[in-house]
Amino acid sequence: MIGIALFALLRGIGGGDGSAGGLIRLGAADLGLLQARWEQQWGRPPNPEELQALIEGHVRQEILYREALSLGLDRNDTIVRRRLAQKMEFLASGAADVLAPTDDELLAFLAQHPDRFRVPARVTFEQIYFGRDAHGEKLAETAAAALEAVRAGESLEGDRLLLPRRQQGLTDDRLGQVFGEGFGEAVMALAPGRWEGPVASSYGLHLVLVERSQPARAPVLDEVREVVLREWQAEHRDDQSQAFYQQLRARYRVEIEGR
Repeated sequence: MIGIALFALLRGIGGGDGSAGGLIRLGAADLGLLQARWEQQWGRPPNPEELQALIEGHVRQEILYREALSLGLDRNDTIVRRRLAQKMEFLASGAADVLAPTDDELLAFLAQHPDRFRVPARVTFEQIYFGRDAHGEKLAETAAAALEAVRAGESLEGDRLLLPRRQQGLTDDRLGQVFGEGFGEAVMALAPGRWEGPVASSYGLHLVLVERSQPARAPVLDEVREVVLREWQAEHRDDQSQAFYQQLRARYRVEIEGR
């Protein structure tokens, strides 16, 4: 029944007599693309039989595509409409990716969005850990006594912790992720070169010796050029897409029944 209905549809619309027809030509570029896709998937060139199968698959797809268009199957199809609209959006916004802003434009964009490109604060430090489970109510007392000992020059190991004793170049955000909320802010406030503490973490208490710290700062353009360029293009892509749509919108009159 489906076959009979399709046959009747083809004859009724005109697709059954080959009206879509025409020449299907595969050039050297088309064959190269087919082979390249095969090599990317299988890691080797296709043999003659495989290449012929690729060609036949391409021809089959092209024939079915043309016949579908001749039957009007692209009309009133939500998925097809959405896909074509997405392609138009892509064409409209893609031009921003080839725009070449000047350094002055990138500097102005950088100045407009300082927080987006700010170089985060970083700190390198050594820590000695004392755990709650090991010391209970005497945890603070134990840590305070240990602080006096290390300041006097004694060598202390502290309790076992699955984190390195020395932490190098951690940002304040990363400190919060590793040691818990508030730890990074407390460590960033410590002066370098002297054992301080105890500083509370989600694990327990730590004595901290800051080796060096670098406060957050605004970067120079060369440090973040690629990121600034990418963000600049993204912003202009949206502007360009909207401007393109407004130009197209002006060519149409929209009527909504009942409004």
